[in-house]
Amino acid sequence: MIYEVKTAKPEDCLAGGGEMGALMRSLDWSKTPLGSVSSWSIALVASQIATAIANTRGLEMECKRAEALAELDRVKSQFLDNMSHELRTPLNGILGYAQILKKGKTIIDHQKNGLSIIHQCGEHLLNLINDCRLPCICAN
Repeated sequence: MIYEVKTAKPEDCLAGGGEMGALMRSLDWSKTPLGSVSSWSIALVASQIATAIANTRGLEMECKRAEALAELDRVKSQFLDNMSHELRTPLNGILGYAQILKKGKTIIDHQKNGLSIIHQCGEHLLNLINDCRLPCICAN
């Protein structure tokens, strides 16, 4: 049995009823032989098709969302890698020079104490950088 199908208008899909409503409205009921196919059967098929369409759209949206989240995670990891490098480089220089200066024979106790504070604060900062970067390394 052949049924004529009208083209569904875009506004039918948007204005209430969703996909099922558009599918039901697309059938030309005037050409349907009475008694050959029940409207309930057609409604059931239309409902299943509408559900399949909705599921496909939902899956597409979920895939796009997953791709966007993966891209955000990649950008975040790249940012943390760059920041870690940018902070470590000068910090290691500061720590190294503080150690060298502390070993000097011409510095007084007051200066040694100040250099110890610089070194201690630098080590603390380095530990903070390591703590921030470690979860990202484990997650990847």
